[in-house]
Amino acid sequence: MLEIVKAPATHVVALSFDGKLTDEEFDVVVARIDSVLEEHERINLYCDLSKLSGVTPKALLKDFLYSISSLGRMYRFQRMATVTDSPSLEKLIKFEDRIFSDVEIKSFPSSERDAALAWSEAKIELPPPGFTLSEVEQGNYLRIEVGEEVTGYDMRRLDRLIKERYERLGPVNLLAVVGKSPRLGPGLLYE
Repeated sequence: MLEIVKAPATHVVALSFDGKLTDEEFDVVVARIDSVLEEHERINLYCDLSKLSGVTPKALLKDFLYSISSLGRMYRFQRMATVTDSPSLEKLIKFEDRIFSDVEIKSFPSSERDAALAWSEAKIELPPPGFTLSEVEQGNYLRIEVGEEVTGYDMRRLDRLIKERYERLGPVNLLAVVGKSPRLGPGLLYE
């Protein structure tokens, strides 16, 4: 059984699992994560796995496929707190922490549920903007000065700005000023 736990902050997806995770429940997990990602640039996760007894094969396949399809947007996950007393799950979590180095993953014993939830509530940190923007009304131009690094956050921000300006003024012209080639930061190619 899946329970969506009352999260301590709106940027936290908090879940508790009891028994075997089914593919239908996994669909609910994905929908919850995706809806919070729609509202926030970055999110944190809290997963209480202390009563999880297994995962159905179909749910495992869906998890694998969702994970592969989400690799490009892993930069949008800041922290993941897991609650478990299972030594094998703890090993898996430590392994994931090494693989997904952009995500801070930490395991807590079931006796420290409150600490795990509090840890998952951490304030979201975003990198500094990778560009500065100035608007030129004549000709409806957006002038973009590209900085040292451009990330997926920058692409999402630019996308929003262009859409808002288009809705107000119609077609938008872009003028990009690039001093030297910027580093391509996390999520840039995904976005």
